[in-house]
Amino acid sequence: MPSPFSGDPRRFYARRARAFLARVLAPVLPLGLVLALIPVLWLGFAGSSRALALGRGGSGESSGVGSEAWLWQKVTVAGAEGPLLAVTADPSGSRVAVADAQGALLGNWTDPGAGPGGWRRVARVGGIRDLHFDGDGALWIASLEGLWHLDPAGRLEERSPGPGQAARRVARVISSGELRVAVGAGGAFLSTGGGGWRRLLDGLPLGSFHAAGLAQQPAAGQSVAGAGGAPDDARRWVLWLLADRELWRVDLERTGEGLEAAPGRRVRIPGRPLEGVPSDLFLDLLGSELVIVYPRALARSLPGRVGPLRWEIDYPVWPAGASALRIVAGVVTGNAAGAIQIRAPGARGRAWLATDGGLLSANSLLGPWRRAGSPLAGMPIAGIAPGRVGGQAFALAAGPGGLYRGHPPILGAAVGPALGPAPGSVLGPALGAAPGKEKPGGPGCPAAAPSLVRVHAEALRRSGLGPDYFRSLRAGLGRRGWWPALALRAGGGADHDRESGWDQSFTYGELHDLLDRSDDRSGGFDASITLAWDLGDLAYPADAPELSREARQIISLRDNVLDELTQLYFDRRRALLALNSQPDKDAPEAELLRLRAEELAAGLDAWTGGWFSAALSAEADSSEGCSPVPLSQVPTPRNEDRT
Repeated sequence: MPSPFSGDPRRFYARRARAFLARVLAPVLPLGLVLALIPVLWLGFAGSSRALALGRGGSGESSGVGSEAWLWQKVTVAGAEGPLLAVTADPSGSRVAVADAQGALLGNWTDPGAGPGGWRRVARVGGIRDLHFDGDGALWIASLEGLWHLDPAGRLEERSPGPGQAARRVARVISSGELRVAVGAGGAFLSTGGGGWRRLLDGLPLGSFHAAGLAQQPAAGQSVAGAGGAPDDARRWVLWLLADRELWRVDLERTGEGLEAAPGRRVRIPGRPLEGVPSDLFLDLLGSELVIVYPRALARSLPGRVGPLRWEIDYPVWPAGASALRIVAGVVTGNAAGAIQIRAPGARGRAWLATDGGLLSANSLLGPWRRAGSPLAGMPIAGIAPGRVGGQAFALAAGPGGLYRGHPPILGAAVGPALGPAPGSVLGPALGAAPGKEKPGGPGCPAAAPSLVRVHAEALRRSGLGPDYFRSLRAGLGRRGWWPALALRAGGGADHDRESGWDQSFTYGELHDLLDRSDDRSGGFDASITLAWDLGDLAYPADAPELSREARQIISLRDNVLDELTQLYFDRRRALLALNSQPDKDAPEAELLRLRAEELAAGLDAWTGGWFSAALSAEADSSEGCSPVPLSQVPTPRNEDRT
């Protein structure tokens, strides 16, 4: 049987398969493409009704700068070696103590217009954890190498609460009147007058304590931390202790035979367990009898209680990633180391919060919490000590960058007139701009600076952190359910069998040779187009959680960027106002303020790619003949300019 084709059989069957697929798919493929384009065309006309809503500011509460912003200046601590670890101020305000890696230094402060000076090293002690001035004017130094006492005459002696190594590892020391309390790895220790110590054991855990607070025990109807009377006249106290994640209370009472301590009681804070180990506690703070500081939350007792403490857990808006370390009351006349505080008459309450991401302050525990001026806005704060010198409120902050003192905007006055440009002065918005672009524009009229909203928008646009990107992603994720899953399948099969056989037969006396051949062919082809819609993705997109996690990370990053920009922007404005208030523009202080403003403008240029200086120059060119315009009357940018 002759073969029906000549040449390579594989090429023959390949041509047959292509021809068959062309005949089958010719009418089906256009129909499938039309069906797949129907939902796309429908969405193109209908649009999307959902978009990703990202936060617009992120820094409104965590870093807002108000009229109450304090001015901060660095204090040179002569003899300090390395970063500062702690700071405290004498209740009288005349002395200040700081700690570094080599020990403690003591300085004098008598002039509220100048910082403390006359520094001298008073102790060579390593591992200092806390400093505290008691009511007698003695300085207590709590360290990992023991507890040390420096009396007003300058005599230093060790007064560790016990002989063992654990008892010498002291983390915190506080006082109230004649009572002294030291806590650390060896437990909690109590002393009357700072002489002999005794360990509090009854009802308390045997482990270490890391924070303590001491207050007078109230009479009926009084608050725990607000009992009246001088500390020396008190007969009952309440001692609060922090041990790991637990809060403990010990009642103390003075009797004719000495001081008696009741068994310790554990105080449970209701609500879900808070993350992290509490780092500090404080008494009588902004209306709360007791405040417990957690890395990202505050547990505070509610005022007006009758009976046990009533608790509330607050999650204030702090800078992203910052963890709280210490909290103290602002304007005080007493000690600032966890003991009872006495407010100055008529003073407005303020809380200072030291975090590993900067210094914060607020007039309410609920916020808004505002960042201190640069560089404290981003410097880890190891210690904070508020107080008064000559009737002027102040605050000292210590950290890796050194010691800084803060005071209200107008030194010597709690409230004063708004600082404005002096006639004929130049606030220098062209700082950081090219020379020759600085134009006063007229008496009392500085060249306008770009609004903070425009600076935010430009920085986010340049860094690619604007909300438009995630809006488009969210919109596309919402339309994903209308897109079909297109599957195109085609197949073919062919079979070719060849057989041949040879045989012989003898018929009628003749020998015959028989040759048998067979050639069988078979083939089959199939093709299909499948369009599948998962309509459940319209309501619950499968990738929504992943997109949400990415959005939260971007929002956190945006918050950090906006927070930094806000800080740079208002620090520059404060520097310019301080420069304008200088009578002699050629004085060294004025030159330092001018350099500081240029440094801050350079930081804004770095975030905006030079746009800030270009905008200053452009607005300076158009500021001829203008008159001062209050900040509240500056036009608000259009919605498309907002972030």
